[in-house]
Order: sequence, then C-alpha cells, then structure tokens
Amino acid sequence: MERLECRMDMSGKSALLRVADMAEADRLAIAGGIPGIEPMEAAGLGVARAVQKKFTSAPTVVFCGPGMNGGDGFIVARRAGV
Repeated sequence: MERLECRMDMSGKSALLRVADMAEADRLAIAGGIPGIEPMEAAGLGVARAVQKKFTSAPTVVFCGPGMNGGDGFIVARRAGV
C-alpha cells in the first residue's frame, strides 16, 4: 500500500489540503479498503453539525448540483434533517 505524507500545521483545530492532496487522500483511502461512502458520510455529518450549531433556529435549505459535490450536499441535507 502506498503511503500518503501530509505536511500540515496541526496546531490549530483544522487543516486545509490542496485539491490534489485531497484527491490523493481519497484515492488511497479507497485503495486501502475504506468504502468511498464513509468519508462522504463523515464530511456530511461534520458540515450538518456545523450548520446546526451556527444557525440553530433558522430554516435550512441545501442546494445540490450534479457530481460528487452534489452527493455530499444530499448527505448534508439528510444529516441535518432537511
């Protein structure tokens, strides 16, 4: 199995990856046996929780386009109870 090396400043609460780095991380996770839906579900849950925390009493609308980002959006909507 290939090894992905990430060099990130983890002193904060989060880190950003470049698009190419994230694509490689996804590819390696799937190649390592993690079903592709698992990272999508985890990301969708994280976004849904962040939206619910920030906008506790506001109605929520999620717009989803085509492709993988649209799939992420549908997971956010489902997790947020929209």
